[in-house]
Amino acid sequence: MDLSDSLQDDRTALGRYIVKRRCGRAVDQLFTHHCVRAFAQRRQTVAETIRMLRLLRASEMLAVPPYSIPIETIAYRCGFEEVRTFNRCFSKVFGMSAGRYRQARVDESLKVLHELADP
Repeated sequence: MDLSDSLQDDRTALGRYIVKRRCGRAVDQLFTHHCVRAFAQRRQTVAETIRMLRLLRASEMLAVPPYSIPIETIAYRCGFEEVRTFNRCFSKVFGMSAGRYRQARVDESLKVLHELADP
């Protein structure tokens, strides 16, 4: 199971809770130690990794139909509480606003369709 699966799967937290109840603090400390080492190797904090996964998910949602889903809705669905924060982070990572990113993906799709229609 990778990190994105565990973010969507509450069973991981439930399983850790059950083991913790049976084994005490040692499991929690071991899990924390494992996470700290794993993220240190990636040179990225847990929060940065979660933010990046959320932004990647948002970029996927922006790039595929239906294009009518408001950007604010996509931001909220990807776990951003503030649209302003989403916009700032998205622009920083992708070098353009979410609206421009979506339009670029639409333009690419239309270009491919035109090429297929006119061989």
